[in-house]
Amino acid sequence: MDNRIKELRLEKGLSQRKLSEKTGISQQALSLYEKGERKPKIETWQKLADYFDVSVSYLQGVTDKKDVNITFYRHKTIKRDVKKERNAKIDKIVNDLEKNMTEKEWAELTNLLVLYNQLDTKDKNNLKQYLKKLIKKYTNLATDTSANDPDVNN
Repeated sequence: MDNRIKELRLEKGLSQRKLSEKTGISQQALSLYEKGERKPKIETWQKLADYFDVSVSYLQGVTDKKDVNITFYRHKTIKRDVKKERNAKIDKIVNDLEKNMTEKEWAELTNLLVLYNQLDTKDKNNLKQYLKKLIKKYTNLATDTSANDPDVNN
């Protein structure tokens, strides 16, 4: 089954050049996609589906339902919200640690974090235990924030 890129482009009265300008996808690639001589990557399918406000499966010609795939957006939103929440917790811990630690302790912690990627698994686990102790000592967030964080609990 053929994709619907050309059909949707023509419905909007766009040339390949205009669609290229609006989506950032090269005109040459669009031409190849429309002729079925090249298959877009999933990110490109999604970019085109977003532009045309249809589902990827509709754009690909797999289904006749134009509805945008809500599951994809729900997943994307949840992932974004979790990342925001996690970053906010990390920022709060760092701010509390920075406020309450001595300059020497903060410098030591910073140096340990810089070296973290060079450590083997055993040393990483030892460092995690040390960090947990520091967090317990200097913040009241240790149990709230790290209890559900697999990186802190491992």
